[in-house]
Amino acid sequence: MKSFSQFVESKIQISQGEVAKFLTGDNFQGLEGYLYDSITRRAGWQQDHSDLSQQNPEIKNAFNQMTASSDASNPAWSQWTLFDNPKEEGSNFKLYYSPSVDKVSEFISNFADLVERLKQDVLQFKTDTSIKTPNTFSGFVGSNDRIVIHFKKKEAATVFDSTVKKWAQDHQIPLDQRTHTFGQDDKKTGSYGQRIAANLAKLASEYKSQGYNVNQLTTWVIQSFQKLLTDIR
Repeated sequence: MKSFSQFVESKIQISQGEVAKFLTGDNFQGLEGYLYDSITRRAGWQQDHSDLSQQNPEIKNAFNQMTASSDASNPAWSQWTLFDNPKEEGSNFKLYYSPSVDKVSEFISNFADLVERLKQDVLQFKTDTSIKTPNTFSGFVGSNDRIVIHFKKKEAATVFDSTVKKWAQDHQIPLDQRTHTFGQDDKKTGSYGQRIAANLAKLASEYKSQGYNVNQLTTWVIQSFQKLLTDIR
């Protein structure tokens, strides 16, 4: 099994050429967006998508039928409400999971079971809770964030996490390695991944203004990016 640092290097890849292009053009907003996309998007997902579609031509329809059962959606995400408490105040906590794309058929067949298990869990917390998946089959295969649970009470995290892992074990759906499983959104600065990308872009802008050249900054961005992802685990 790969070490965690090897996993980060193989699954979350950024291009020296792309980073250098953003730095050369002083496009630090573009750099921020590129780094965030690199965290959330799986390296090599296009080939997996092609292989799965050829092996099971009906898989896209099956996935679309599953997401059609959601109670809210947008072009990126389908959402199922587990407990509705719209007046609840507080931070938005998240749990992230990456069910193996090799078991996408099993994921589709058993997703409703996960929703029902979590609905039972949330009754003890009565915290505003929802579960999301990417809205499209290509989004599911391409994303590292294939299940995201949103909730307001931090103490619910351990119970939800145990339920997801038990569900995955019961249905023999491996959960891929990730940089992190637990996160907390900040109303001003966004998610963990967004904060990492924004901070690196901000520092790169400051360092360039101090006279560092593009080659130096490109090396620094890539090394810092890999280290930060390993450190947040």
